[in-house]
Amino acid sequence: MVKYLSIFWICLFSVLAFTQEQGSIPELERPDSMDIHPAIMETMITDAPEIPETRENLLRFADYLFAEKEYSRAAVEYHRFRFKYPEDENQHYALLRIGLSYEKCQAYERARNYYKQLINNPNSDKYSSAAYYRMASTYYEEGDWEGTLAYIGALQEVNDRLGGAFSYLKGWCLLHTREYRAAQKIFEELNNNNVEGQQVSSLYYLISKSRQAQIMSKRSPLVSGLFSSILPGSGQLYCKRFGDAGFSFAFTVGFGTAAIALWEEDRSFAITSALLASFFYLGNIYGAINSAIIYNNHAHSEFIQKTEEGVPHKAIELYQNP
Repeated sequence: MVKYLSIFWICLFSVLAFTQEQGSIPELERPDSMDIHPAIMETMITDAPEIPETRENLLRFADYLFAEKEYSRAAVEYHRFRFKYPEDENQHYALLRIGLSYEKCQAYERARNYYKQLINNPNSDKYSSAAYYRMASTYYEEGDWEGTLAYIGALQEVNDRLGGAFSYLKGWCLLHTREYRAAQKIFEELNNNNVEGQQVSSLYYLISKSRQAQIMSKRSPLVSGLFSSILPGSGQLYCKRFGDAGFSFAFTVGFGTAAIALWEEDRSFAITSALLASFFYLGNIYGAINSAIIYNNHAHSEFIQKTEEGVPHKAIELYQNP
């Protein structure tokens, strides 16, 4: 005990001595460029030209904030523009940008409320088409693929007005739901119909990726479970989960071997080992099935991630600037 206390006090005194020797850290000085005389600073501020708050400047400032990804502030400025200039011809544009701003802030339900205002307004044809698409994209961004497909299906007649954009979004949803062949068919139909719009440059890429997904490496849960039922751990090995394979094999075979070897010598211990071996055997089969599901989910997630990173135009990027 004395030994450890001595070491503690030696270390403490060493740290204190080092701190006193080094002294306090000097305060950083401001660069010369920041050392401005107060009188000069006051002149700079008072002489700065004031920018008049016209409707054009207000809208331009809101667009600037949106471009700088200051979406919450941009929404406020678009609201201010609509309040101050209710008769301006850019009212519908500002309303769409408000919806986009909330969408970028992931306030999807609030964004949909503003898109609905455009859709229900008979005088906003130019922006209502964009609002239809952005409405669908909010469900897509929430990861609600079935909801997106249902919304698109209910408004298929709008697809022609959007130049096949709804079909493009539908193809993306099918990729997410692993219906790769159906997605390929949609992208090929869009390509053959010579649709117009931003999505055109992405079609060849998506057709190629859809074909690639159909031959993507997958693991069968049934086969994986069958393997592990024959040899514990082999199903996990089939799914490239080497640690789980070793664990399953070691515990299942270990307890099973102990049960057989000690059956005559220690019957109670052998029965306990047999029960544990059965438990690990069944868990090994379940784990093998689950390993195949995890393998396939990981492969699909990686495919989607690489596809979104490489595509020229993502589904959520369309109709942001009609």
